[in-house]
Amino acid sequence: MRRFVLVIFYLSTCFSCFSEIVINEVFYDAIGSDNGKEWIELYNSCEEDVNLQGWHLQAGGSSFSDILIFPSITIRQNSFFLISEEAGPLTNLVAELAFENGGSASDGIRILNPQNHYQDTILYDKPNSNNLEGDIPQMEACEPASPGQSLARLNDGFDSNQTTDWVRSSQVSPGLSNNLKKIVTLGNCSASNMGIQIQVSTIILNLSTVQVDKSDLSIKITINNELIYYKELDEITALDSLTCYITIENENYTQADLLLELINNANVQIVDNLWETHISFLLPSIKISEVMHSPLTGNSEWIEIRLLDDYENISLKLLDNAGNHANAMITGYKNDLIVIAEDKSKVVECFTDCDSSLVVQAQAWPRLNNNGDKLTIKYLNTSLDSLIYGNNSTRKGYSYEYQNETNTWHECCFPTRASPTRENSTYSQDQTNYLSSFKIHNKLISRTKNKVFEVSINSTNENDYCDLKIYDIRGSFISTISSEKFNQDNDKFTWNGYIKGKYLASGIYPAILRLRSQSGKILKEKKIFITINR
Repeated sequence: MRRFVLVIFYLSTCFSCFSEIVINEVFYDAIGSDNGKEWIELYNSCEEDVNLQGWHLQAGGSSFSDILIFPSITIRQNSFFLISEEAGPLTNLVAELAFENGGSASDGIRILNPQNHYQDTILYDKPNSNNLEGDIPQMEACEPASPGQSLARLNDGFDSNQTTDWVRSSQVSPGLSNNLKKIVTLGNCSASNMGIQIQVSTIILNLSTVQVDKSDLSIKITINNELIYYKELDEITALDSLTCYITIENENYTQADLLLELINNANVQIVDNLWETHISFLLPSIKISEVMHSPLTGNSEWIEIRLLDDYENISLKLLDNAGNHANAMITGYKNDLIVIAEDKSKVVECFTDCDSSLVVQAQAWPRLNNNGDKLTIKYLNTSLDSLIYGNNSTRKGYSYEYQNETNTWHECCFPTRASPTRENSTYSQDQTNYLSSFKIHNKLISRTKNKVFEVSINSTNENDYCDLKIYDIRGSFISTISSEKFNQDNDKFTWNGYIKGKYLASGIYPAILRLRSQSGKILKEKKIFITINR
């Protein structure tokens, strides 16, 4: 009796596995000749390997007939099995297929186990005038694929014997997951009041491995419940993003409730489709932090300002006492030190430890007076901050710096004579800390391209270290990654996307990279986006 029970259990296990082996994708109609180009993909969603010896692959127009009897070959658990007419990188078996292309009547393809106890069938094109058998009575036929398309299951391995299981795919995926769902989300939304205009920007992220086609999505913007903007979007390739910049006239609005909506025009799943904000006319909050009014011969004049909030594309005007001016467009985060330069390239060349991304090339320049001058920063004709400096306030080649703790201005006391984009010097601080810096070499993580996130640190303090705070696209915290302590050489901190025992999924991840001293004090901080493409 015991032996009989074991046999029944074994047979039921085998049949259970058989029922989880399905046709997953078929390519039967190439552009031009089909010879050598046809293929079929099977999928085993069972938790066990299955040997296909003796199984039949059949195709038919008027009736089904064998085109392949499988040799002893195994389809692995939870895996794809690709049969191609010509060998490819993912091909498991090469065979002559010669599938029918549909046309005036239904054609079909099916697989049978050796005992004919199990089969999986796909019928395509109409009508089924030859009464080809499906897996259920009166099984409907799918719409035929166009030349160059495949018929693919919407979800790998899922079989309800309905035509809704299948889609026509222009992005064929032999030997790989179909993953035909289009999934997008809004990200990095912002709106800035520029006086007579409101500038809106957003990134639409394609989180799926298939392309979102042109006109699949639209953006709608309402202000105070009035429709202001509506536009269909361009295509977004797989695992890519589309950045939208929208300018709206703002003559009638000093205060506005703005709603941005991402609208689904097709079969696209949207994770987050709404973003709203209140727009008011608020002056940017900035402070002049450092001035290089008397550079060494051949070098550039510049002014450094500290941002007291996050700003994007604000237009500032710098004026001297005689009314000469320069214009600059500023973008940055709270506490960023932005340098407005007469000549950006000369500033970056002279001060190699400065952050070049925070140096802005001005349009025109007022030529700062070495014998004393008044500098004013304006936004829309409103003064934000000003500085008056006198004759011989600094030696030639030294900057004039503001010190928060003492609320005073003094000549820079660093060995480099200035600290553009860096915290200013004080007479009491350790003057080696300012030399600590990092440089980001790569922000793309790709296992296929052997790419990792990489940052190097250059520090006079061997106990300085980096940490990296990772967030998801909605801003939810994921984890913090800390580097080992660095020595005095130019060491590198790398990360391959592995957190808490697994690799993060493909996508875009906001992150904060920080350089810290041994005591944990933040020496430098930068907000970045890391792209993972597995």
